[in-house]
Amino acid sequence: MEKPIYIAIFFFIVICLVLLRLAIVQHMFFKYLREEHYEKWQYLTTLSGGMGPGMQNSFRALPFLFSKEDLGDKKVVHYKTKIRNLLLYVLTGFIAMIVTLMIGFCSAVVSQILQ
Repeated sequence: MEKPIYIAIFFFIVICLVLLRLAIVQHMFFKYLREEHYEKWQYLTTLSGGMGPGMQNSFRALPFLFSKEDLGDKKVVHYKTKIRNLLLYVLTGFIAMIVTLMIGFCSAVVSQILQ
């Protein structure tokens, strides 16, 4: 059971590092949008209910990240691609961590049964 735990810890550390990178890239992207495409930034960061721009609104940002809308700007395409890839890496790492823990648990149960 020891090896799967260490592997799961490794995946957890990798997930944390990728999440940190994702936060940095996302911050850079929204800063770029605010400077170059203010109206789109304002739309993406305004919460319904009267909350002004600058808030995090994933209900608007996520569909934009996965849309083909690029605002005619290659940097927007670059940021959107990078953020989508980082989200995929986080999801993959999380699934790998869960599978590793399940394998470790199953192998521990089987070894207990066979003894």
